[in-house]
Amino acid sequence: NEFADALIPLVFDLGKEPVATKDLERTKSLVSGRFALEAEGLGTVARRAVVSRLYNLPTDFWTRYRSDVASIDSGRLFEVSKTVFDRSKMQIIAVGKAKVLEEQLSKYGPVFVYDADLKRIK
Repeated sequence: NEFADALIPLVFDLGKEPVATKDLERTKSLVSGRFALEAEGLGTVARRAVVSRLYNLPTDFWTRYRSDVASIDSGRLFEVSKTVFDRSKMQIIAVGKAKVLEEQLSKYGPVFVYDADLKRIK
């Protein structure tokens, strides 16, 4: 219950205000650094080729990746987030004892219960 009470309001607040510059810079550094540390082995090259083809990425996508990440600013991220995070369309999936979860989550909206075969039972 404490976990849901802490997490769900944070998720619902996404897109309501710009990300703090400090948090954004830390995240950009992490993403850019992780990309740089990836081994350029056959596995990485193959994975990037599959992702490029699957998502029809531009041929220079991976070449521009780090500079594109670095160019993201809080204002632009905020504008995009308002179009991506729509609380009215948000869904939360929780696994556990249905009765307990239903009690905990019902204050956030309608709760639908499914069995292990993904058949709706409530």
